[in-house]
Amino acid sequence: MVQDVAALAEVAHAGGALFHTDAVQSPGVLPVTLHDWNVDAASFSAHKWGGPLGVGFLYLRRGLDVPPLLMGGGQERGLRAGTQNAPGIAAAGAALEEAERERPATFAHLRLLQHTLTDLLNVPGLQANHTPAGSPKVASFTVAGADGEALLMNLDLMGVAASAGSACSAGTMQPSHVLTALGLSAADARASIRFSFGAATTAEQVREAAAIFLRAAEASR
Repeated sequence: MVQDVAALAEVAHAGGALFHTDAVQSPGVLPVTLHDWNVDAASFSAHKWGGPLGVGFLYLRRGLDVPPLLMGGGQERGLRAGTQNAPGIAAAGAALEEAERERPATFAHLRLLQHTLTDLLNVPGLQANHTPAGSPKVASFTVAGADGEALLMNLDLMGVAASAGSACSAGTMQPSHVLTALGLSAADARASIRFSFGAATTAEQVREAAAIFLRAAEASR
């Protein structure tokens, strides 16, 4: 689900707190309006919009005093030690400009893929966890009665790359706190799989993945 960042920031500020948003999934897909969001800080990662790995940037509201985590010389305006990765920054900027130019077409393409997969998997025993108001980049499904680990392994063996949750929580055995907050039981959350789409993903790949997923789901119950 796409959160109302401005409303959340207003609540935080009313309580005297600063507000940071992890906005890495937005550029090239959703509008980024930092001033309208009224956030104090926002983080972005270039590989999400086709830029190089290991490059990102942090937006800080003007006047916000942030103590550095890495101490050293003052050449980075006192925010961190070290030297800027100029080629990486330039590549990230060029990729971002291209991604923003293509954003309307990318959004429409990703939403079509999401709808296609959802329609193909609209069968008994499968529940879609994403909503039409959410990001078009991902689709999440719960397979009733399935062993989540077996389901993921079967998909991998059948050639489909999917995940049991976000990359941030890779390796954990705990059910997704997002899915349990949506009302799923711990067992159903563990039996849920997330698919991610990119600009290079094709409708044919989605149809093939859907057919494999149905076979994997049956084999995992």
